[in-house]
Amino acid sequence: MLRSHVFIVLFLALLSACAPEAPAPLPEPAIPFPAAEAKHVLKGRVLWAGPKIRPERAGVASESILKRLGGEAPILEASVVGAGGGLPFVFVEVVDAGSKWRFDPSPQTHELRIEGFRFLPHLLPVRVGDALRVSSTQDIEHNAQYLSRHHIGFNTRLAKGESFLAKNAFRAPERAMLKSDIYPWMRTWIFVRRHPLVALSDAEGRFTLPALPPGQHKLRFTHERHGTRTVRVTLPLAEGHPFELSFGQS
Repeated sequence: MLRSHVFIVLFLALLSACAPEAPAPLPEPAIPFPAAEAKHVLKGRVLWAGPKIRPERAGVASESILKRLGGEAPILEASVVGAGGGLPFVFVEVVDAGSKWRFDPSPQTHELRIEGFRFLPHLLPVRVGDALRVSSTQDIEHNAQYLSRHHIGFNTRLAKGESFLAKNAFRAPERAMLKSDIYPWMRTWIFVRRHPLVALSDAEGRFTLPALPPGQHKLRFTHERHGTRTVRVTLPLAEGHPFELSFGQS
């Protein structure tokens, strides 16, 4: 009995040593976000200006899965370019907003669902302290594995109608991934931030940031395949000069 007790203690100690180390909490900024001055909503568009991209399809080896997919493998989101060169699936953020301003906490539970052999949505912005619920509507077993630098993560299996709630999944700012170990094309990128000043580009590359105060702001644009671009923009924009940013230029 004593030997078993010692083994359990050592095993738990090993798990604790292997767990990701939680980052030291950052001090809250002293300056609250100037909501009364935030009157400038930035609307813009992200474009692809490089060589023409052909949509890529996932490699699906199973004939039964292909049949469930209607005979065609799913197109990989990273290879999609929209009408008129619009670039979807771009995460847009105001850089350093979380360290510059203090925002009222508003924890919420985000829903991520499995449909048509995809995780939806493909990009998910969340705030530190939020929770995540993953659910499946498909009549086939799936799994969801959350990979993070700051959290132990999880790897859970889901049957039709089942869901899994992660209450403490987001402890520090980072870009994390939720993926399937069964169907490797299924993945969602999760952007964890301390502030809500973020946006996602839609199918045409268009995005809308929340209202910002006047002055200069540093913006960062992140695409899973094409990398990151950082620019500075001064609000309000000059009349008749819509904001556009391009990826793929040499």
